[in-house]
Amino acid sequence: MWKNKKDSSSMITILAVTLILVFLSGIILKFIIGTMKSNIKQKDREDLQFAAERGIELARSYFEKDNNSINTKNGGVDESLANELEKDKITLQVK
Repeated sequence: MWKNKKDSSSMITILAVTLILVFLSGIILKFIIGTMKSNIKQKDREDLQFAAERGIELARSYFEKDNNSINTKNGGVDESLANELEKDKITLQVK
């Protein structure tokens, strides 16, 4: 009879330790996933910022070449400008 009590208390201890380890693993996994999502959002913000700065520099250089306006009527954008705009496209992961 004494052996059964010892075996059952050992089993309860093992179950308790296992539950604690599973709980801690879940917390760590949740923290890692949150960090990954934060890093992806930060990268997207940086990509957008660099794209905006590139657009500003492109427009500045376009107007410095004695172009006073951009004709957008009927899709009539200057071909060199259109080619420049097509070069660097940014694709964001929207979730």
